[in-house]
Amino acid sequence: MTVQPIACHSAGHSTCQATAQRPARAHGAGRQVPRHLRRALVLSLSVFAALSGTTAQAGLTAFDDRSSFLAATLQTQTETFDGWIKDTGFHSSAVDVGGFTLSMTAGASDVYNFIDAPPAKSIATDINGSTHLMVFTDTGIDLTFSFDQPITAFGADFKGINDAFERTLFSAGGQFATVPGDPLNLQLTFFGVTSDTPFSSLTFHGVRNDIYGIDDVTFGTALRVPAVPEPGSMLMLSLGLAGVVAARRRAGRATQDHPHSA
Repeated sequence: MTVQPIACHSAGHSTCQATAQRPARAHGAGRQVPRHLRRALVLSLSVFAALSGTTAQAGLTAFDDRSSFLAATLQTQTETFDGWIKDTGFHSSAVDVGGFTLSMTAGASDVYNFIDAPPAKSIATDINGSTHLMVFTDTGIDLTFSFDQPITAFGADFKGINDAFERTLFSAGGQFATVPGDPLNLQLTFFGVTSDTPFSSLTFHGVRNDIYGIDDVTFGTALRVPAVPEPGSMLMLSLGLAGVVAARRRAGRATQDHPHSA
């Protein structure tokens, strides 16, 4: 360690003595940061902290047609249940169908709540003649999909859900959405959602008795549009960063024009 000579007005000044023992820094490292550089840096950090401190709130966007839903997704896979050749119940124990697991609240009906392989047990839930989910939810009886990996997009074809009035409510990631009702004509309907935050499970909550079919479950990743800061905040951040860059350049030129002596 080399000792840097420092002039002292008082030989016994304790602060001066302590400073005199400070190790010499590399060339240019001991320069004081210019005041305008400090101000620009503080401004930039303040704006950055304000922007980064904003927490994204979970939100769902609902779709009632498959084409619009798919246009809002990036990568998905679809479970058709066609690989199931015999009826398999998920009313009392969970069933893993591949990318997700089906489970019901304890006490779910064993007359329903199973993967229904052809021939269909009821026209009320038969979507297109192929294997599908035959579901019965009721007050306090829910159906839950638990996914192997977090997703941000989910959609499926339904038949008979929410006929006449709301019987079943949908939730994912702590957010709720209303599933489009079927006006007693047992027509095919589509319901899908995209989320701005990933979720690993979703639930169809029984509000009152509801019998319905589910098929062609599509799930995966939604297109994400990055949040854009407000113009004023973005301008402040840009000006602050520009000030930092300009100040550093000026400081660099000054060092080259007036190099420190060894």
